[in-house]
Amino acid sequence: MKRAYLICFLLMGLQLRLGMAWAGGISFGMTGAVHNKIRELDEKVRVPAPPAAAVRSPLLGKYEPEDGKVLLIIGQDKAAHDQYISDIGTPGGLMFYTSVQQLQGISMQINADSGTWDFPVSFSIYPEMAIQVGLWMSGTTGAEDDLDRIANGIYDTNLDTLGNWLRNLDRPVYLRVGYEFDNPDFHYTAEKFIQAYQHVVDHLRSQGLTNVAYVWHSWAQSNSITAMDYYPGDSYVDWVGLSFFFTRYTANMEDIAAIAVQHNKPLMIAEATPDGIGTLSGQSSWDDWFEPFFDFISTNKVKVISYINWDWETIPKFAGQGWGNCRIQNNITVKGNWISETSQAKYLQSSTTLYSDLGF
Repeated sequence: MKRAYLICFLLMGLQLRLGMAWAGGISFGMTGAVHNKIRELDEKVRVPAPPAAAVRSPLLGKYEPEDGKVLLIIGQDKAAHDQYISDIGTPGGLMFYTSVQQLQGISMQINADSGTWDFPVSFSIYPEMAIQVGLWMSGTTGAEDDLDRIANGIYDTNLDTLGNWLRNLDRPVYLRVGYEFDNPDFHYTAEKFIQAYQHVVDHLRSQGLTNVAYVWHSWAQSNSITAMDYYPGDSYVDWVGLSFFFTRYTANMEDIAAIAVQHNKPLMIAEATPDGIGTLSGQSSWDDWFEPFFDFISTNKVKVISYINWDWETIPKFAGQGWGNCRIQNNITVKGNWISETSQAKYLQSSTTLYSDLGF
């Protein structure tokens, strides 16, 4: 700027020496020329201001992506994570399971009939990802007994261990407390479920956890149970979740999506797999399940999707039940379609900006 003003004064002096009237020079002869010269010189020396940091809307929920964005999570054991990442790419999150009673997998590898769990290893080799955890609340003594024990503080020492582990992850966590509460196979009653759910959340909050969002997760594959009977209250729910297995239950899933809207909670597909369809039929599999799946995501403004990338027949607990091979990478057509869809900018995958995108 000093250079610009110096040139301005030199030009003014030159005009005076040429005999231009001072008043006329300022008013008519010099104003335009001098102003243009100053602006030209300013543009040469001005340093552009750094771009303003993105500001998240205060209306967003905990770890909720911005509107139009969808966090992609893959489940649901170490082998499935490793294979997906090797064959397709690195998603924005990984899905795991543990229980209040046993805390499987959080300190060492465990091989169970429902998969292989090794959280410490996975977290160390896959940074810059969110975590989605299914927290099982039933055990060997029966659902009602276990819910009573949780609500009465019998497992508080385990909850202390769980809380410390979650805190030390130092990344955003979506915790599905007592997932699929309305699945009739789990035999949860509404009153006892609510008591156990609230106790888990209260106890973890009392430990000062700040990196956990609590998910109320409906099975949503049947209307035989009224989901709202199990609702623990807005102050205990950060997200509403649902399972997406059978497209014939779309109406039930939309009922859960409506609850999310009514209670101003973001919506998550907490578990998804093409049960009974699989991926091996190629375009037919895509048309029959994946197209309705992505249509549901778009129509209902789903903000997180969690796909279970399993060949269910290789999992002892589920073999022979007709779930099928649902691995994306096992069919070239499904794989190509999946990559084409999820590579769009709206899907959040692992990146150096992921945590800030989620408000972490």
